[in-house]
This record gives sequence, C-alpha cells and structure tokens, in this order.
Amino acid sequence: MTWRQALAVAALLLMTTGLVCALGVFQTRAQALAAEGRALLSPEAVAVHATVGELMEHRAEFAVGTRAFRDLEEVPRARTVVVLNGNWSDVAPSIGIRFSASDVGRALVGEAVRLEVEGGVPFVEVAGAQYEVVGRLGLREDSLLAEDILIAAPALFDAAQTRTVLDGPDIGTRAVAVFGRDRIEPVAGGANRRTTVDFVTPIVLTLGFAVATMASAVAAVSAARHEGDRARIRRLVGIGSAAVLFRTVVVACGTPIIVCAAVLTGLSCVGVRLGGPALAAVASQCMVFVVVMLLVGPVRRRSWS
Repeated sequence: MTWRQALAVAALLLMTTGLVCALGVFQTRAQALAAEGRALLSPEAVAVHATVGELMEHRAEFAVGTRAFRDLEEVPRARTVVVLNGNWSDVAPSIGIRFSASDVGRALVGEAVRLEVEGGVPFVEVAGAQYEVVGRLGLREDSLLAEDILIAAPALFDAAQTRTVLDGPDIGTRAVAVFGRDRIEPVAGGANRRTTVDFVTPIVLTLGFAVATMASAVAAVSAARHEGDRARIRRLVGIGSAAVLFRTVVVACGTPIIVCAAVLTGLSCVGVRLGGPALAAVASQCMVFVVVMLLVGPVRRRSWS
C-alpha cells in the first residue's frame, strides 16, 4: 500500500475502534446506572432467612462471586456485604462494588454521606465503629446511592436468623436447592426496569457492534486490494513469493495493532478505562481485520503469482 492508501485504511480502522470503545463505555455506564437502580443487586438476587453459620456451611454450594448483604438496623441505608464463595476480584466492578482483597473492614459510601478525616484518612462511623472509606458509590453526586454505606465486614453478620440478600450467578436455583423454596423470597427490582436499559440498550449495542464489524471487514478488503496491487509489482521485479506473503501478513497484523494501541493509549491519557468486555470487543475487531485480509489476499494471488 502507498502511504495515502495506508492512511485511508488506518482512518477507517480508527473510526471503527473508536466506535467500539464508545459502545464499551456506554455499556459500562448503562450497567452501572441499572445497578444503582437495583441498589447494587442483580435481577437474580433473592432473600433468605438464614444464620451466618448456615451461609458459611453451604458456601461451597454457591457459584464463585456469590455475595451476601444484610441491612444494619442501627444506621439507615447502611449494609454489610461479604463474598461467600471466591474473592472480591470475582465480583464485577461494573455493578458498583469495588472492594479488593485488602479491603475487609472498609467501606464504600455515597457522595452525600458525611465523612470524618483522621490522619489524612477518610472514614465513616457506623454504630460506634470507624470504617476507612476506600471508594464512592454511584456515578454522580445525585445518584440513587448518594446516601448509602456499604461495608465489607463479615464480623457485622450477627448469629441470628435474619433476612439476608444473596446475589450471584444462578443464585435463585442454588438458594432453593440449599434452603428450600419456603425460605426464599424475591427481592424488589427497584428502579432498574427502564425501557432504555431493558430494551433499547441491547439493540443499540448489537447494531453498533455489527456496524463496527462490517466497517472492519470493509477496511480489510480495501487493504487486501491495495496490498495485492503492490504485491504484483514486487513479483514482477523479482521479489520471491515468500517475502511478498510475509509482508502481507505483517501489514494484516500490524495495522490493527498499531491503531488499537493508539486509541487505547489516547483513552488512557484522558482517564477513560475500558472494562473486560469492551477490550474483548476491540480485540475481536482486530481479528476480523486480520482474518478477512488474509482470506481475501489469497483470492487475488493470481494477479501476482
């Protein structure tokens, strides 16, 4: 390809990668807003009346990432949470819970919660105890979680058989198998049942990713056509087929890698970080370009072989 042709292909790839990244950010924010409306619970969450001993006894029967919530009666809108099976890294941060393995006994709070500062460390006082604040809940100051307190403190789970909310993969089926249907009750869906989240968002994401995939394929076909013309000229001047094919592979693999690296670096510089699904979508666009270009390239091989 000439420099002008390469720039045209790179510009098209840049637009498709930017579209995928924008869709990834949109998806993350939509998930976070939906989680705010559900008070950080998934639609599958259920409530069970069980003691902490029962929960720990059956923890291996729950899926990895299952967590348990209990309201703290002493403080309105304060809850304690513990991971029953797995670690905090198994809990998707997109739902708003961003604890790490070292955050036991620490808290996440909303923007409206009053904090104290001692020795430069912010903390919140709940029932006479102080908990270091390691993060904020909600996307904005006026979020639905602005007054909430979430504490990662297994010690706050008392021994009494009280209402506990369980959440995690396949939690409904697993909770019924462990405790029986009579002890399980549904959890209110909250404010998450919005048309934009439940119906419009999946359509927007599907169409957006489809357009990005087609654009990547078009860019690959264009690059294969241009590279095929250059390859024919190289064969006419005596360059071997292996060297010509090697250059085609380098162009097919190098072009999307350079473009994606540039986009991700730019996003990182402005403070935008993509989640795992968005990064996987970007990688899939790169693979579409590589596969299509390598498949289309041999079709034009007759012009230069």
